[in-house]
Amino acid sequence: MNDLTVASEIDLTEVFRGREILVTGVTGFLGKVALTMLLDRYPGIGRIHVLVRPRAGGTAEDRFFGRVIDTEPFRPLRERHGEGVEEFLREKCRPIAGDVTEPLLGIPEGEIEALRGRLGCVINCAGLVTFNPSLELAVAVNTDGARNAAELCRRTDATLVHVSTCFVAGTRRGPVFEDEPVLGSFPKKHADDGGAGFARVASRRGQQAGASGDEGLRGAEFSLEQELRDVEKLVARLREEADDHSLAAQFRAAAVRRLESEGRSPDDDKALRLAAGRERKLWLSQKLVEAGMARAQSWGWPNTYTYTKAMGEQAIATSGCKYAIVRPAIVESAIRFPFPGWNEGFTTSAPLIFMALKGHRAYPARHKLILDLIPVDLVAAGILGVAGAACIGRAQRVYQLASGDVNPLYVRRSVELSALSKRQSQRERAERTRSLRDSVDAWLEPYSVSGETYLKTSTPMFRKLARAGRELIADKGASWGAPVTTALLARADQALETAYKKLPASASSSSARTRGRCGNSFRRRTARSCPGTRNGSTGAGTGSTCT
Repeated sequence: MNDLTVASEIDLTEVFRGREILVTGVTGFLGKVALTMLLDRYPGIGRIHVLVRPRAGGTAEDRFFGRVIDTEPFRPLRERHGEGVEEFLREKCRPIAGDVTEPLLGIPEGEIEALRGRLGCVINCAGLVTFNPSLELAVAVNTDGARNAAELCRRTDATLVHVSTCFVAGTRRGPVFEDEPVLGSFPKKHADDGGAGFARVASRRGQQAGASGDEGLRGAEFSLEQELRDVEKLVARLREEADDHSLAAQFRAAAVRRLESEGRSPDDDKALRLAAGRERKLWLSQKLVEAGMARAQSWGWPNTYTYTKAMGEQAIATSGCKYAIVRPAIVESAIRFPFPGWNEGFTTSAPLIFMALKGHRAYPARHKLILDLIPVDLVAAGILGVAGAACIGRAQRVYQLASGDVNPLYVRRSVELSALSKRQSQRERAERTRSLRDSVDAWLEPYSVSGETYLKTSTPMFRKLARAGRELIADKGASWGAPVTTALLARADQALETAYKKLPASASSSSARTRGRCGNSFRRRTARSCPGTRNGSTGAGTGSTCT
C-alpha cells in the first residue's frame, strides 16, 4: 500500500479530537503555518504544547502571545474568531520554555514526567536552514536537536514527526526511495552504481543502469558517532588555533585599523580589547563555515545544511523512538493558506525574480533543470497528515513532499514567468513616466542560456572586462600624464573596482550554488491528496529522483 494511501484514509478530525501534541519551531516559517493550519482545520484538538525559546529578559509565554500570534499566518484564526482569538489560542496553546539544542529540548524533568503517556506525537519543525552556517551551530540545531527531540519522544512514549529535507540525497543521481536505509547512508556511497534504486527503475522501464560519473568513496562506511566525534575534535582544534599568539597579534592590528576607520581611539584599552575579540570571533566563524562546507562535500552533500540534516535523520534512526521523517523539497510561498502568495524572508524564487526586475538577463540553466518548489501550506498539510497517522501508530518511516515529478517547474519556465512579470511592470511604468528608457527596458527580458553562453556573455564576461580595465589603467594610465585624465582614470578605476567586487568570483561557483538548490527533482509513484487541505490539493510523493 502506498504511504499516502494510509494518511488519506484517516479521519484527522477524529484523530486530533481531544489529543495533545507538542510542536517545535513555531516561530519559524513552516512551523507557524503548520500550527495555525492545525488550529484552523481541527479546532477540536486538545492541547498543543509549543516549544518557544525565551528572549532575553522575557518568558516563552511573552514571546508567543506577545509577538508570534500577531504574525500573518495567524490571520485566518483572527478572521474566524475575531476579538476572541487570543482567548481561543490561550485555551489551545501552552508555551513551554525550551531550546532544541539542549537535552530533552531543555524541558525540566518534572514537565517530562507530566507529559509521559499524554502526547500523541511531537512535530519537530525546528531547524537551521542557512546553507552555509557555522559547523558547530548547524550540528547543535539540526543534528543534536533531532537527537534531543527523539530522546524526548522515547521518554514520553510519543511518536516523533521530524521535518527534514529531500536534499539529504545530496549529489546522488537516480531514484531515491523512502524504504532505503537511513542509517549509514551518504551520497558518495551510491556514486558508483548511479544511485540506489536506479537499477530497480531501469529494470521496470527496460533501461540500462549507468554510472553517475561522480567521484565515489568505494567501500567507505559512514558512522554517525565517529563523524560527530571528528566534528567535535575539528571544532576544538579551530578554537585552539584562534588563541594562537601570532593570530592574536593580527586580530589586534585589525582591531586598531577598524577603530581608526570608525574615528575611535585605539588607545582605549577596553575598546581595543573588545574590537580584537570581535576580529577573533569573525575569523573563527569563517573557519567554522569553511570547515562545515568542506566536511559536507567530502561525503557528497553540497552544503552544511543538508549534511547536518542527514545526520539528524540518522540520529533519530538510532534513538529507539517511534518516528516518521517528512522530507519537503524547496518550501516556498503559500498557494492558499494563510492566504495566496504569503511568504517570509528572501527565499529561492524571490532573488531570481528580483534580479530579473533589476535588469539581469542571462540565467544559466540546463534545458530540463527542475526548480522543485512546493508551497508551504501543502507541506504543512502533509505534515498534519503524517502527524495524524503517527498518533494512531500507522505512519510510515519516510515521506517525501515534492512536485518535481508530476508537476515539474523547469527553471526556464520560471525565467519566462519572471520575464512576463517584468514586461508588465515596465510597461505600466512606461505609461506613467512616458520615458523612452522605460519603454525599451520593457523589451529587455531575462532568458535562459547554456553554461557556455553564460560564461561568454553575462556576469563572468563583465568581471573579466572589469579586471582587464583595471589592469589597463594601472599599466598605461600614468604614462598619459595629464592631471585631468589621471583624475578621470582614478575615478574609473574606483568604479571598476566596485563593479569587480560586486560581481561573483566565478561562473562555476554561481552554477554550483544554483545546482545546490535546484539540481534535484523528486519522483512520486502515485499522486495522492494531502490530508488537511480543503480542496484536496496534491503535495506529497513517495520517491525522489536526483538528476
